[in-house]
Amino acid sequence: TLPLMSALSAVSILLGYLSWRYIEKPFRDKNTINRTQIFSVSFVFLAGFIAVGMAGNASSKYLENIWLERQTFETRQTYELLSEATRLSNWGATSEGVKEITPCVFNVRGLNNDIEARILECAKQHERGILVLGDSHAIDLFGVIASREKETFLIGVTKGGCRPHDNLSHCHYDRVLEFLNAHPKTFKLVIYEQAGFYLLRQTNGPKGTRSMFSSLGLDEPVRNIIVDEEHIRLTSEFLEAVSEFAHVNWFLPRVEPHISSEFILKNGCAFDYSHRPNLYQTFTDLDNYIATTVSSLSNNRLNTVSQNEMFQFNFPSDFMNCDAVYWVDGDHLSAAGEEYFGRRVTQELFVSK
Repeated sequence: TLPLMSALSAVSILLGYLSWRYIEKPFRDKNTINRTQIFSVSFVFLAGFIAVGMAGNASSKYLENIWLERQTFETRQTYELLSEATRLSNWGATSEGVKEITPCVFNVRGLNNDIEARILECAKQHERGILVLGDSHAIDLFGVIASREKETFLIGVTKGGCRPHDNLSHCHYDRVLEFLNAHPKTFKLVIYEQAGFYLLRQTNGPKGTRSMFSSLGLDEPVRNIIVDEEHIRLTSEFLEAVSEFAHVNWFLPRVEPHISSEFILKNGCAFDYSHRPNLYQTFTDLDNYIATTVSSLSNNRLNTVSQNEMFQFNFPSDFMNCDAVYWVDGDHLSAAGEEYFGRRVTQELFVSK
């Protein structure tokens, strides 16, 4: 709010003055403090910070156990669930985050010559495969599909923070398009997914961020959030280019709960978790807009599939219980969640119309 930002600005100016008056100015006065004193004081503070860090690291497990002993049984249960979900955030991944289920069912962050050669070898063995493409939500999608253990040639090329509408140079989309152009018979189907909040924006202009939802209390309604027409147009254009080489199903964004670990730990695994008022409608409107946009392209090789209609998210049972938590980081699926929702996947996701 304006009063809060004004107060913070005033405090910032005051702290800046105090820093200049009592730290910068004395340190610049060679008659007051010489170079040797500066290095000596710096060394003492540096050694102190290192000592505190080492002590904290050495005692962290001990302090954690002391804290857990003082908690209720449900809090301890919830803490263990959250710890496990964070540690094992993707189905089939190793502790290093590598997702390789079989030689021809694996997920990578991008393409290189070796990976492309491996994909082509899989194409010789299994004919045309399925490509999962997108950002970190597509990493989840790869786990959802792979957990069903029905595909023999399933490749994920997914990278967090990368979406076609941003066109960032370090992302994987241009290389994927080049590979498809050079080897158009490798995949029969491309399934695309990305985080939904990047396809939304606030009515007063700012692009979508997690904080649009996470800053709201769980009982606060979602307001003044609309579709980002530009991001949807750019994404549609990229997927239309991909559809020249394989059928494309855009797996539309999941309704994202954006419930923090702190809130979960405070309220426990048996709490009646729910979506914020109007959140589901916001994502339904997004679904409808994307579907209409894609339909207007008159491209029968590019279609949309509603994730929300397929999974029918029903909270609190689809959020967590005292045996498992299905979401991590507010909008991603846990390893348990990928397997849990994998059982709801229907053949619609794999139809090439």
